[in-house]
Amino acid sequence: MNTAIPQTQLPYTTKEQLLLDARSERSAYFAHIPWQYFSTHFITRPSSDTHGRELWRTYLDNVRSLHRDTLAYLWSEESRTAYGDLYQIPVHFHALWFSHRQLDTRMLATEWKTLAGNGSKPIAIEPYDSSGGALEYVLKLADRDDCHWELSNNLSLFFPESVDLSNAQGRRRYRRHLARASSVP
Repeated sequence: MNTAIPQTQLPYTTKEQLLLDARSERSAYFAHIPWQYFSTHFITRPSSDTHGRELWRTYLDNVRSLHRDTLAYLWSEESRTAYGDLYQIPVHFHALWFSHRQLDTRMLATEWKTLAGNGSKPIAIEPYDSSGGALEYVLKLADRDDCHWELSNNLSLFFPESVDLSNAQGRRRYRRHLARASSVP
């Protein structure tokens, strides 16, 4: 538990401490996943925040259908209005990706460019480095009420202790996931 603000002797307020604790719990939870890629996605065509989010959801649907294997992801949306000496940052998305089968980065890039445009580097995909801070970067705004972030609905398959085995559908889904995971060369 952090007791003082770094570089000071000032203690955190109760609210600040709760936020710090929630951040470290989230980071610890998601750190167990062997993420493969970290990506940043910019929309190069004019769009509103809501349109950008719809575009992002369409992109995720396309990637899931094209990849054809269990796909785990964690994403967040980021933007900032200009104020003071800070400049405006248009809506963009950060994501972490994992699958037992190798993800096709060309497919990820092509699908995004098709939806969001080709101008001025619309997507950057890098291999995930657990010591590089990408996980914290994706979740950096998760404590804010205006932050939109989400994880894939099948992320529990990568955490066996949280898989719902109480019904036949859940058990079949988990067996398919295990079969895919063990068939990967």
